[in-house]
Amino acid sequence: MIQEELRNFIEQNCSGKEPSDLIMEAIGQKIEQLGADADEVLAFVEECAKGPTLEQKAEAARRAAEAEAERLARIEEAKAKAESDAKNAELAAEKAKKAMAEAEAARLKADEAKAKLQAERDARMVKKSKKRTYVVALIVFLLLLGIGTTVYLKVMTGKSAAQLASEAAYNAVNSESIDDIEVSTADVPSDDPSIVIDPNGNVKAQLEQHYETVMDINSGFYKLKDHGKYGLADAAGKIIQRPKYDEILFKNQNGLIRIKKDNKIGFLNLKGLEVLAPKYTNIEEPSEGLIKVETDGLYGFLNANNLKEVTPCVYTYIYNKKDGKYKAMKGNQEFFLNEDGSLAQ
Repeated sequence: MIQEELRNFIEQNCSGKEPSDLIMEAIGQKIEQLGADADEVLAFVEECAKGPTLEQKAEAARRAAEAEAERLARIEEAKAKAESDAKNAELAAEKAKKAMAEAEAARLKADEAKAKLQAERDARMVKKSKKRTYVVALIVFLLLLGIGTTVYLKVMTGKSAAQLASEAAYNAVNSESIDDIEVSTADVPSDDPSIVIDPNGNVKAQLEQHYETVMDINSGFYKLKDHGKYGLADAAGKIIQRPKYDEILFKNQNGLIRIKKDNKIGFLNLKGLEVLAPKYTNIEEPSEGLIKVETDGLYGFLNANNLKEVTPCVYTYIYNKKDGKYKAMKGNQEFFLNEDGSLAQ
């Protein structure tokens, strides 16, 4: 085995080059001094001479050190990324937990609204039931009056008791008002915390910060446009109907706002509630308690008070009232309608 001192001397003086005679003499002296194996030493000298220089060895060592430093840096970077990912995962879990809590709160609120709506519907049904009870009682009373009363009514009014009872029943059923109409509030938005409007400021300018277009429709309302659809805000800037219609038009004489969707027409009331779904191709202005409507080229009547369809859309045309009757055509057949839209006998 070559001693460390001799090995270092040979590497320093023989690496990458043939040793001079002076160097070889010095190596010989060290062999004698250290008692080294001459053949092993000479073989090592030859190996060093054929190998890289000291500069090349130093460069290789430097590169190896840089590679190791880069490897350690990547390890630190990976460690930092893992810690960051763990933190982000923790934040995401907290956010998901919060979102679930908010969703549960929204579900409870929706259930409360649904229960309230059902209670309102039940109350209206009770009210309707009472009205029908009164109608039935009236019919029974009229029937009990007998033939004498029938004759008297025929003479005095030109109508039989049965006709009068039928008209009374018809009028009672159609005596509800627009406020009695059952409506869905599913598309009427609750207060949006992201839209805060100061009613004492410029309401239109404030709404324009949240919608593509805001138009004053001169009825105490603002028409809102968002992604090609229209909604409604009241004079104070409260959103009373989210943008979902193809068009929102004018307010009629009964205080109903005309809407259009898929080329069909309907109505909103002044609270933004949809009281008549868009299903008619044309709706005329109210006249003498009736509204003439058209769908697919056929005509009928709505009760102007409660928007119930009192005359189905089965007539090819309905003429203006004359002598207390409306003339209606169904193909070549001629019919007459009463002032309330019912079919004349």
